[in-house]
Amino acid sequence: MAFAVISASAQRPCSNRLTDYSVLGIDPGSSERFFSRVAGTTDEIRKKLIDDQRLGDCWEYTFNALHFKPLVAFDAEYPERLICPLPYAVESRLTEGIFFDVATKGAGFEKAYGDGVEHIIGRMLQSLPSTYSVSKPVKQRVGKLEFAGADFIIDQDQSRAYIECKAKRLALRGRVAEKLEDLRSEIQYLASAILQNYRNIDRENKEPNTANDAQFRLFSIVITLEDWLLFSNVATEMLERLVTEGLEKSGLPADLKQRVPYLVFGAETFQHAVAAMTIHPMSDVLGGLGAPQYEGWVPSTYLQTCFPDVKTSSIGGFDKDFNSLVHSLLSDAKMRRNRSL
Repeated sequence: MAFAVISASAQRPCSNRLTDYSVLGIDPGSSERFFSRVAGTTDEIRKKLIDDQRLGDCWEYTFNALHFKPLVAFDAEYPERLICPLPYAVESRLTEGIFFDVATKGAGFEKAYGDGVEHIIGRMLQSLPSTYSVSKPVKQRVGKLEFAGADFIIDQDQSRAYIECKAKRLALRGRVAEKLEDLRSEIQYLASAILQNYRNIDRENKEPNTANDAQFRLFSIVITLEDWLLFSNVATEMLERLVTEGLEKSGLPADLKQRVPYLVFGAETFQHAVAAMTIHPMSDVLGGLGAPQYEGWVPSTYLQTCFPDVKTSSIGGFDKDFNSLVHSLLSDAKMRRNRSL
């Protein structure tokens, strides 16, 4: 159902919620329940836009109501007629949005979902050529405490990247951000992930019988499920300040942030980075973000500007998974259509 609506929205601005989806095995009742989650009236959307708008320091983080109800019924006389103002919002709502609506109810979700994100990043790293070495650190014991370490370590020539994977998304409170404290509470989570990775790096460097990181150009990478909205001075300066304060409180080396720059990627953006790294040295791809001319750039814009022609679709083999899924859906639909003729 989601694929059908996404495809229709990408091809034309208008659709009809009374469309017969029985060829997909979807009865009218299921179809209506589906549209009730993603379609709204103009009055409903207008009210939510007004309620959520922010005109203070956090205006850049105002949540767009069209990401909640991306299909709009403009004509009160024909409520079944829907308009799609933002096609990309439909795709977002019909994949991650509805998934989080219905799949986060059971116990154990967070652990399973976190493991899933780590698995996705691991699949991406498998696409790197043989010039790279990808490893998962063994657990370290310090006294009675055991530490898992970074999720992955990537080596190439004299460059090394420590990767920490996090499933956490920027929560609605941080997206709407009525006041700076709302945003700060969310950015603090990201800062804590960066500090966790710095502790991993510091412990790894102190381990006996390990290569001394002093001979490597190091990077600390935190990969989240989706891109956080780190596109303004409000967010980037807040994150920088929280990381600096955290380093001071934790007793980690004061120059760690300078020696090992931290980078934050969403999973999709990191897929682009891996694609670039299959062609270019890791030091060039990751190190470029620290160049003065790219100061303040979000990683996705930097990668699209500097590495525009790399092929991202094959990284991780997800395109094959998608094609296999769509093929089975289309095969089932054809069988239903032939039976109905």
